[in-house]
Amino acid sequence: MDDLTKEFIAESQEGLDRMERCLTELETRPEDSAQLVGEIFRAVHTIKGTTGFLGFSRLEKLDAMFLGFLSFVLVADGLRGLC
Repeated sequence: MDDLTKEFIAESQEGLDRMERCLTELETRPEDSAQLVGEIFRAVHTIKGTTGFLGFSRLEKLDAMFLGFLSFVLVADGLRGLC
């Protein structure tokens, strides 16, 4: 595995950890849902950008679908401006 891929894996793990933290916080702080869902969106968007750059097309497609889902959630909650 090359150094760039190793760095991608480490950064992606940080993003996944951040998403997990935000999802957990949503349960206890629903009043902060706009901020937390926005943070999840940004983490997924960052991972998607890197997967595209590295040519990981299957992961990029998965990330794109998840971003579409998050966009739907944000629109449904009236928070579209966050993404």
